[in-house]
Amino acid sequence: MEPTDLVKTVDDLKYPVITVSRPGYIDVQESPESLTTGYARRVRKRWYEGMTIVDRDLERYSVVEARIVGGVGPFWGYSLMYSRRVRLIFDLESRGLAALDELRELVCRAMKRDPHLWESTLHEDGVRGWKAKVRQCGDVAELHALLRPGMALGAASR
Repeated sequence: MEPTDLVKTVDDLKYPVITVSRPGYIDVQESPESLTTGYARRVRKRWYEGMTIVDRDLERYSVVEARIVGGVGPFWGYSLMYSRRVRLIFDLESRGLAALDELRELVCRAMKRDPHLWESTLHEDGVRGWKAKVRQCGDVAELHALLRPGMALGAASR
């Protein structure tokens, strides 16, 4: 990998961004702070490595490495019940511009890899219904609105 292929910080991305992890977890992050807040256990298990990030301008990046820079919240992120919440630094590799169709298919493949959340929303006809909604999105803004937290749980209907 060429050193010029790495983006120095997540501040260079255009927000909101869509993240898709290797196991198929999909999320919309509104800011660099939300993108770089994570869990120490996920770093130890290399959960973030290989994660795809697509920004508002359809620039695609892959996480090469995630490192912890400190704790987030009271008691430096430590909890008696959960993994430590931490601030992360990502080494990102640019993967070029993605077409909207490629982004929609990336999201649909992730839904197929991790169908549990999408199947639990019976009013949306499970994965099949969500895939149809994703494919109907005409631009990135519509896709962001559809995938924002709360949408999958039926907080708002389209």
